[in-house]
Amino acid sequence: MRVVTFVAALAAAAPACAATLIPVPDVPGSIVTYVNGINDQNVIVGAYRDSGGTYHAFFGSLDGQYTTFDLPGHTGTQARDIDNAGNVVGFAEDAQTKSGYVEFERFADGSIKTISRHRSDLNGIAGGISPRGTFTAENWNDDLTISGFLGRNAKVKTQIDLGFATRKLRPRATTDAGDVAGYFQGTGGGSYHGFLLHGGTADVIDFPDQNAVNGTLLEGLNSKGMVTGYWEDANFDYSAFTYDSRDASFRSITVPGFPNASPNAINGAGLFAIVGYSADFTASASYIYCPKKPSKCPGHGVEIADPKPVYAQPARR
Repeated sequence: MRVVTFVAALAAAAPACAATLIPVPDVPGSIVTYVNGINDQNVIVGAYRDSGGTYHAFFGSLDGQYTTFDLPGHTGTQARDIDNAGNVVGFAEDAQTKSGYVEFERFADGSIKTISRHRSDLNGIAGGISPRGTFTAENWNDDLTISGFLGRNAKVKTQIDLGFATRKLRPRATTDAGDVAGYFQGTGGGSYHGFLLHGGTADVIDFPDQNAVNGTLLEGLNSKGMVTGYWEDANFDYSAFTYDSRDASFRSITVPGFPNASPNAINGAGLFAIVGYSADFTASASYIYCPKKPSKCPGHGVEIADPKPVYAQPARR
């Protein structure tokens, strides 16, 4: 296990570059729309809330041409990520489970199955899916510990092992090569810490800010080692960032007009889903963040400053 620690003397000297926020159109008739994932064809997925307060899943193009769906027999369906073949993973409400959720995979042909292990449905949140269809999932156990898994075709194949004991292991993204990102709680409880599992070794990643006292949570990962995540302060406000595992650099990401922000899945080109929230979390807006100028990004976006990186170094503990 390695722990990523902050090195203040290595703050980057390079100037900030341009980036683009691409607004995600609301699902027609929705009260609010949240974007959670994007694949390499720039197909997005997420969830929307209707006037009755119920969540439904959607996927579609950046211009708002959406398909909506629900897990049959359940309410509160949310899509979390989509692979390059159009398979979607997500979760729906289920009052009979420990977590309150059941996980599913919706296949490109429109069929849908709950995610199972040893013929029993997992309960928790299906986090992400790689370009070729390997997904992450979690399971809430009877003692309220949480185990993490990898799977394909709505079935769990492998249990995730970080090489050290955890109480709650919550994987949120994986690559075709088998790298995994997410967050965990130690055996003694307390705040969550981010992790990046690569080549059998887990790096523990905490955002380098003394105010990040309530945890660092990693949500997205692509094949280039780019990670998306956010950290929480003492008031549980969200601050978004990206982490480049190739040089251990962090970039803080802001959404103008929204002091809280949560980034989600990231595709191979470095585009990722992000939701900005008001200070009281009563208002929100969904975007795709593109790390280039508007002319080099899909859709129609607004140029913003891409912040300077801040470097850290992995240190053995």
